[in-house]
Amino acid sequence: MELKCSDLGVADCDFVAKGDTPGDIVEQMVKHLREEHHIDMPEPDKILENQWAESPVFKEDKEDIEVIVKRMRQALDIDADNEDTPPPPRFAVGPAPWV
Repeated sequence: MELKCSDLGVADCDFVAKGDTPGDIVEQMVKHLREEHHIDMPEPDKILENQWAESPVFKEDKEDIEVIVKRMRQALDIDADNEDTPPPPRFAVGPAPWV
C-alpha cells in the first residue's frame, strides 16, 4: 500500500508513505504532515478508529484537518467513514416487551 501526500491536497509535495497496513501508512503520513508541513494532525489511532473529530487539534484547524483525514481514510479504504455504509445494527438490551 502507498499514499502520496499530494493525494491529500498538499501541493508540491512528493512524499509517499508506504506500508503493509493502513496503520503503517497513517503513522508515516501523520508524522510527515506534522514535521514537514507543520499541520497539527490528530493521533494516528484516532484517525484509524474514526474518532479524529474528538481530538483537541481538530477544534483549531477544523476544515483543513477534516479534508486531509477524509481523503486519507478514503484513499486507504478505511470504510468506517463511508457515508454509503449504514451503521451497524443496534440491539435492544433486556427482556422483550412481550415477555
